[in-house]
Amino acid sequence: ERCLCIGFRRVYIEDGVLMANGEPLTLNGVNRHEVRAAEGRVFDEAWAREDLALMKSMGINAIRTSHYPPHPRVLDLADEIGLWVMLEGDIETHGFEGTGEWIDNPSDDPRWADAYMDRTVRAFERDKNHPSIMSWSLGNESGTGANLVACARWVHERTNRRAIVHYEGDHALEYTDIYSRMYPTLEEVAAVLDESDPHAEVAVPTHVAARVDDAARERIRRAPYIMCEYLHAMGTGPGNAAAYAAQMGHPRHAGGFVWEWRDHALWRTLPDGRRALSYGGDFGEEVHDGSFVCAGLIDALSRPYAGTWSWVQAMAPDAPALAKAVESSRGHGSDETRLRALLGAPVSAVRSDDDVAAPYALDVRGHLTRIGTMPVSVDLSVFRAPTDNDRGRGPVDYWGIDEDDLGPLGVGRGEHGTSHAARWEQARLHLLRRRLVSIEEDGACQRVIERWAPPVAQFGVTLTWEYRPVLLGETPALSVSARVAPYGAWPERVPRLGVRIEMPGSNWEASWLGDTLIGYSDMRVSGARGYGHAPVRELWDVSVRPQEGGQRLDLEALRLHGEAGDLLVVPTSSLGWSASPWSERELAEASHWEDLPDSERTFLWLDAFQDGIGTRSCGPDSRPEFAGCMRDTDLTFVIAQVGGD
Repeated sequence: ERCLCIGFRRVYIEDGVLMANGEPLTLNGVNRHEVRAAEGRVFDEAWAREDLALMKSMGINAIRTSHYPPHPRVLDLADEIGLWVMLEGDIETHGFEGTGEWIDNPSDDPRWADAYMDRTVRAFERDKNHPSIMSWSLGNESGTGANLVACARWVHERTNRRAIVHYEGDHALEYTDIYSRMYPTLEEVAAVLDESDPHAEVAVPTHVAARVDDAARERIRRAPYIMCEYLHAMGTGPGNAAAYAAQMGHPRHAGGFVWEWRDHALWRTLPDGRRALSYGGDFGEEVHDGSFVCAGLIDALSRPYAGTWSWVQAMAPDAPALAKAVESSRGHGSDETRLRALLGAPVSAVRSDDDVAAPYALDVRGHLTRIGTMPVSVDLSVFRAPTDNDRGRGPVDYWGIDEDDLGPLGVGRGEHGTSHAARWEQARLHLLRRRLVSIEEDGACQRVIERWAPPVAQFGVTLTWEYRPVLLGETPALSVSARVAPYGAWPERVPRLGVRIEMPGSNWEASWLGDTLIGYSDMRVSGARGYGHAPVRELWDVSVRPQEGGQRLDLEALRLHGEAGDLLVVPTSSLGWSASPWSERELAEASHWEDLPDSERTFLWLDAFQDGIGTRSCGPDSRPEFAGCMRDTDLTFVIAQVGGD
C-alpha cells in the first residue's frame, strides 16, 4: 500500500512567457546526475534528501534530470522540498555525431521508432502525477528526426497539449514548446530575446541553429527561452555568471540549468593505502573522458567550489548557504585589530642616522634574499597553472579579440583549435629567465634593473626594482616598487603579471584584510570583504585536477605566520594575492593532488592582474574585457618581518 502525495499547480506559456500559477517562472537550475563517490550510480534516499536540501540552501529552484529519468523517490523529494523538475527521457545518440553532421542517426531511422516511443511513454506514465515536473524533455544531444517528432506529438496528445515539451535539438522549434540552447554567447541570448527584427540571426554562424529559416526565427522569438546547459563548471570557474544572470530579467528568458551539479569523481585506493578522488583513466580503462566528467558546482564530497558562490550570488543573493560561506570566511580578534591598525599607520622614510637594522638584503646579482632575518627569493611571474578553462579548445575563442570586434553574435574566432594553455606553453611563459642589467644606489634607494624573457623569444620585460627602508608606524619595513615595461610582441593574453615570493617552511597561516573568498576578474562575490584567517594549505580551491585556484582580490593587509617568523605585506597599489606550498609549474605538471611532491616551502603571489576564467572547457571563452594583457604596470607594496605573538 502506498500513499500518493498530490499537488496542484498550473505551468503554461502565455505570450512567450513561461508561467507557473499566474507568475513568470525563472529557473535557477542545475543538471543533476545520480552519482556518489563511494558507490557510483547508486540511489540512497537519505543522501538524496541532503543533496536536494543543499541545492535549496544555495537558492537553486530546479533540476534537469540529465540525461534519464531519476529514481522515482527523487521526484517525491522534489515534490516535498519544492524543486521544479525538467524530466528528461533516456534518449541520447551522441556517438552518432560526426563533424558537424549526424551519421546514420537513430533519431531519423524508422528501425528505432518503437524504442524511442517506448522510452518516452514509460517515463511519462511513471512520473506524470508529480507536481514538481514543469517540463518533459525528450532526451539529450540526439540530433533531430521523425522519431523525436513522434515522441513530442504523443506527449502533446496524451495531455491535450497541457504538457510543455523540451528538446534542445529542435533548433527550428517545429515540435517542442521552449527554445533551448547550450552554452550560448551573451550576444546570442540577447539576439533571441530581441524582438525588433523577427528574422534576425539567433545563433553564431558556426552553430547548426544558424541554419533555420525566417519562419523558425519568428517562432523562436514568440517562445520562452531556456539554457538547458550553460556555465560549464569544470575546475576553477565558472566565469561571468553575473552577465548571464542579468539577462534573465527579460520576460521570455526562463532561466537555465548550469552544467553541472556534482563532480563524477570516484574514490580510488592508492598503493600506499590512501584514498584519492579520481577520474577517467585512473582505473585502467583505455577509453575515457579524463577529468571532463568533473564539472560540478560542488565536488564529490558535496563541498561547493569557489566559483559556485559567484554564481549563487548572481542568481540568488539571499541564499542561506552564501551568507554562511561569506561569514565563515571571516574572523575576529587580535589579529584583525592589528591589521586594521596598520592600514592607518604612516609609512615614513628611514633617515641615515636612524638606529634601524637593515630590513632586507640583496646578493651580488641584485636578488632580494632576505626580509629581516627571513630568507626569501623574489621573482617575476607571468605564468599560472592552467585551469580547465585555460585548457579548453571550444570555438568561442576570444584570443586577441577586442571588446568591440567579437564577430557575429560573439562568435570570436569561431573554430575549435588552440587552447590558451597551449599558446602560453608555446610562448614558453613558464620558462621566464632573468638577466641583470644594473644595480644602482640613489641615497636610501637601491635600484635593480633586470630583463625577463622566455628562451628564444623576441619579447620580454624590463623590470625595475626599487627598494627603500621605511618605517610602517614604528615597524622597520621595506618599500618595494616593481615597475614592468614590456617590449616586443607579447602573446595577446598572459595568465598573470605579478611577483612570486618563496619562503621557507610549509606550515604557514594567513590573516588578511580584503576579499575573503577566492575570486577573479569575472568570478567574484561582491561584498565578501573583511578579515580572513586560514592555514595556507586551505586557501586553495581543490578541484579534482591541480590548477590555478587561490586568488583573492583587493588585498589591504596580509600577515603570514610560520616557523621562520611572521611576514607582513601591505600593498600600496591594487594587488590580488594567493599562497600555496607548490609553485605554479609544480601545480601545472601534476594530474592529481597526490602526485605533488612533499613541500618544505611556501609561495606567495602578489598579482597586478590575472587573465579571466570564462567557461571554455565547454563554453565561451573569458570575455575580452577580462583579458590579462601585458602592459606597463607598477606593483608596489611594503613588506616586513614582524614578531610573532
